[in-house]
Amino acid sequence: MATSYVTLNGIAVPAPDKGLDVQIVTTVNAARNEDNVFVGQKVGRDQQKLDGWQWGVLTAAQWAQILQICDNFVITVSYADPKQNARVTRQMYVGDRKATVLRVDRATGMPTYYFNCSVNFIDTGEGA
Repeated sequence: MATSYVTLNGIAVPAPDKGLDVQIVTTVNAARNEDNVFVGQKVGRDQQKLDGWQWGVLTAAQWAQILQICDNFVITVSYADPKQNARVTRQMYVGDRKATVLRVDRATGMPTYYFNCSVNFIDTGEGA
């Protein structure tokens, strides 16, 4: 059985078709000595930001599902980590979300499709 590229709180969502940008962030306690030479040290593990993940077109139901999961603010995200070359699960908080209405049902006035749907997820530093 195939595994989804990304799951949000254990729910498989469509793989983003654009912007699969995984940023690796190294935090340091940026200190310098009296000669202005860096003497800082790495703090904790590297963290990741899943930036600008974008879906070209989603149904209104698919986009609503993603947005409803994101209402939790801090969620569990499972995805393919390029550093580990394996799937990882991390606690992440949700950044900006946006989409553009593509099609509206004339009878109900409700959107049926969205395009350029995007979201960012930022690592909290805690495991899942």
